[in-house]
Amino acid sequence: MKSPGLDPAANSSYLEPVVYKTVNSGSFELYYDELKPELLKYMSDLSDRAFIIKVRAVSEGGAGVWGKGYYTKTQEILDAEARKKLLAETAEAQRLDRINRCSVINNAIPQLENLVNAYIAKYPANPTFSSFKSEIPAPLNCSSAGDPSMAATISDQDARLATFDQRLTSAMQLADRPPANKKTITCVKGKVTKKVTGIAPKCPSGYKKK
Repeated sequence: MKSPGLDPAANSSYLEPVVYKTVNSGSFELYYDELKPELLKYMSDLSDRAFIIKVRAVSEGGAGVWGKGYYTKTQEILDAEARKKLLAETAEAQRLDRINRCSVINNAIPQLENLVNAYIAKYPANPTFSSFKSEIPAPLNCSSAGDPSMAATISDQDARLATFDQRLTSAMQLADRPPANKKTITCVKGKVTKKVTGIAPKCPSGYKKK
């Protein structure tokens, strides 16, 4: 279009047509990235202009008539570029996030392993911590963390380690809990005397506490 605001239905609103692309197939594709350099030859500002794409068939018998054409605003090219840029920036941010998460997760694994080993040494008679050691997952291959297909694997590993950490913390708290104090009482039934030991000892039926 020669200038903004002209009637898009009037042929006089447009510059002379230019043959841009010739194909030898029944179908073809035309992308904004292809069109932009050509359009910039005729208009320096693409923010408020328009153009029409028309197609016609050409054979040995001659050229057919031009089709009605596809009218579009040049702003659509700028919008498409903005969307493409946003998608690229989003993909890059997600890629960096996957790499960072993978690194953080892998760094946590030896820390958990050291903690488990410390409690195995602290409570050698407690089999719980030896069992935990066998459950520690292997580190992820972070060299491929940038691949989008790794997102689910990283999330699964993250969830697995979070559950492992919660269970380990509970087991450590239970192991570190001081034993309850036991006391002994003396129970009497006639001439028979019995001593009962426990956290909250009670005399057997028929006995009285002395």
